[in-house]
Amino acid sequence: MQLILSETDLERMPPELRRSLLEFVIGVARAAVGVESETTSLARAQTAALLREVSFHRDGKMLRALLKRLADREETSPATRALLRDALPADSQKNLRRYLTTLNQLTARVTKHRGARLWHYRRSADVYAIHPATRKALHELLPVLARSGTAEEPLWEG
Repeated sequence: MQLILSETDLERMPPELRRSLLEFVIGVARAAVGVESETTSLARAQTAALLREVSFHRDGKMLRALLKRLADREETSPATRALLRDALPADSQKNLRRYLTTLNQLTARVTKHRGARLWHYRRSADVYAIHPATRKALHELLPVLARSGTAEEPLWEG
């Protein structure tokens, strides 16, 4: 039997299934791959759930600003600490680390996987990277959320 999976198929898979499949096919142990340090690919529905969690969070305005900044950056030029800090009001900039940690916690809640991470900080380059599929989904869903009026519920499910 032969199974062919495209890039799109892999992006649609839940992150844990994709990791397990790659471990089985390649035969590489989790510790060797460094799964803890990589970012999680969120499907469109998971990204919508993340945006929903953010909108109901007490720091939702700040979290949404960070998500927008992370989504706007290209993969070739990810967001730096200074760019993320500039997305926040002056009085909230000192809480950048807490907001970023909250985004990872909400990502873990949405994916139902403790090790799921929205972003990964690369100290050597001083950049915060997110998975390209997650970036694409955020880039598509954030404008939908911005267009929803005050008298209507945002479109969580795409």
